Amino acid sequence: MSRLNRLSAAAIKAMFSSETDEQLIMLIEIEDPVQQLVSEFFAATEEIQLISAANYNIDDNIIFSNLTQISSTTGLENNKTYYIVNINYSNNRIKVSQTPRGTPVNITFTGVAYVGEQVYNYPVTVKRVFRLADSWTERLNYTTDEEVIYGVKSTVAGNNREYIFLPIEVQLPQEAETGEASCTLVLNYVTPELIELIRVQLTKPANVIIQLTLSSNTNYIEAEFSGFFISNASYSASQISLELSMIPYSREPFPAYNFTPLYFPGLF
Repeated sequence: MSRLNRLSAAAIKAMFSSETDEQLIMLIEIEDPVQQLVSEFFAATEEIQLISAANYNIDDNIIFSNLTQISSTTGLENNKTYYIVNINYSNNRIKVSQTPRGTPVNITFTGVAYVGEQVYNYPVTVKRVFRLADSWTERLNYTTDEEVIYGVKSTVAGNNREYIFLPIEVQLPQEAETGEASCTLVLNYVTPELIELIRVQLTKPANVIIQLTLSSNTNYIEAEFSGFFISNASYSASQISLELSMIPYSREPFPAYNFTPLYFPGLF
């Protein structure tokens, strides 16, 4: 049965009825395919030093992994969303908060995480996440005196997440019995920063998750489409188009290597 068929009655009414004020909103999460490594923690200054912070910016959504390999407590949690609130590019140090523009998290660990070579079997990594929505419900905490930013706030999985509203057209995957599912995102919003992000940062397939929620309860996910990766990106003066597809395991070659002396010397 299709995941869309399992939507609640209110969600189905929002999709097809003109007699409701309810709105079905699409939340889109794009993971940066390039992970960064943590070099050191500083409890005294509440700072986290990265191997390089050159490509990071204030308000970036980031997620840490493998924190327990360093200490039983660092003041941070694995796979929880944090927001960069301060960056010192000269020494690659950042401060993070649990909410956009919030108070820095109290770092409770001081020590080295990575120095020139892998110190631990699983070094602490940082993954940046971009969150977008095709509609909005309220002002976000990103709002400043110079710019008002609208979007969607959600506490899915216990995380304080904020999705920035952009005019987006989405072609949802067709759940056919044959072939790999595909999807297309069209952003009707083009800036030099987004073009630079695509041309310079999008060097590997980026994981994409699409979720559907109701405007009256953005903390509940009606349906989720995961397992997609950006397989192609194109842009013009007015649009950015992202083609999404799943890894085609059905066409994965077997064996992975050819029977040559290099890979199978015992046969020759």
